[in-house]
Amino acid sequence: MIYISPPFGNYISLKDCYSVAGTYTYFKRKGLIKQVLKTLRPVKGGWRNSIGLRNKGIININFFKSNTVYSICALKYSTTKYNLLPNVETFLWDSLLEQIPSYCMVELNVGCPNVGNISDITDNQIKNYVNKFKKLTIKLPPTTSIDKIKHLHSLGIKNFHLSNTLLTDRYTDNGIIKCGVSGYPLKKKNLPLVEKVANINLKDTHIIAGGGIYRPQDVIEYHNAGATDYSLSTIFLTPWKVCSVIKEIKRKSKTCNT
Repeated sequence: MIYISPPFGNYISLKDCYSVAGTYTYFKRKGLIKQVLKTLRPVKGGWRNSIGLRNKGIININFFKSNTVYSICALKYSTTKYNLLPNVETFLWDSLLEQIPSYCMVELNVGCPNVGNISDITDNQIKNYVNKFKKLTIKLPPTTSIDKIKHLHSLGIKNFHLSNTLLTDRYTDNGIIKCGVSGYPLKKKNLPLVEKVANINLKDTHIIAGGGIYRPQDVIEYHNAGATDYSLSTIFLTPWKVCSVIKEIKRKSKTCNT
């Protein structure tokens, strides 16, 4: 299966692909266009950004689609700004859970490097998501340990999106800004992780590989490492490359099913 990751999944829908919308936080985070223009820059073999999950907020979605994957993340908000209780971050994953209908597909984004205030999700909260949603994915950072993967699997997670962008620092006149790097710098880190997860042979597990998929050869390398599904994102900044990559993914999928 092919997933179109955010932000492109918010705008692009293709046949035989899942569009991933979001990533949504509970409240609205303004400034998407400004952050894209300000922080999206090419680097050698990829892209760097510090968009920081700018979105309309899950509470502002009026209609949920059954054929869309909703990527979500709980952040620790200012209790003063939002008139919240001091310990509200404990409940934000629960609040997101309540907002989304059970017929939806959901991705838990717990590894975005562009925000430093992601609320920890507890084991019980993960189990609640597993019990509610038939198709649940977790998107992890490229530094995730195998022990962590095994633990998440023991809680019922079967779909692992490997991985989020690679954390890096960008030095500016205003100080150091946390950024995420995609493309081949991420693939260099991500490919061994995909292989390690595949080699532990967790039951009924799907590995969604993403990061540096720009050519059919990248698909082949992830496939050989053990990927079962693929996530496309910054390739859509060079749309003339998309067709050949999707054809290769479909060819690999047919090979696996025969």
